[in-house]
Amino acid sequence: AGTSIPAFSMIVDRIQPEDLLIGSHTLAGIYRVIQKFVFGLPDVQFFLPFVHFQGIDTNVFTALGRYLLDYGFIGSVAIMWIFGFFYSLYYNRLKISGNVIAVVFYGYLSYPLLMFPMDDKIMLDFFSSTPFYEMFLLYVLSFVLIRTSRQ
Repeated sequence: AGTSIPAFSMIVDRIQPEDLLIGSHTLAGIYRVIQKFVFGLPDVQFFLPFVHFQGIDTNVFTALGRYLLDYGFIGSVAIMWIFGFFYSLYYNRLKISGNVIAVVFYGYLSYPLLMFPMDDKIMLDFFSSTPFYEMFLLYVLSFVLIRTSRQ
């Protein structure tokens, strides 16, 4: 668990643009969907490049590693500000409303924050087609559970 910070330091020291695809490390889910319809779009690599230090090979750079490779320093700061703004806004509204379903959705949406020191889960998981299915199933499950608990 402790290798991601020193590895991030190494990726900062040797950052280079790898390709011309915007967000190729963070928006892999979107690129995979687009590749089904657009022929000739190059494959995006889900796994990051490995670095070697003190006898360890790793490709875990915290979430900032992916953001830095895709969007640079300014873009990484902007993305973190946007995420912080929306998570704070949703949390503050949740405190006021106290809606049970909204609490369940916030729990679902906030698990990537716990994974942030290891890897990006916000953009990798939420910018693909899977969250639509999961949110729908979560809503149906909560609706059924709340409805059956009232009877």
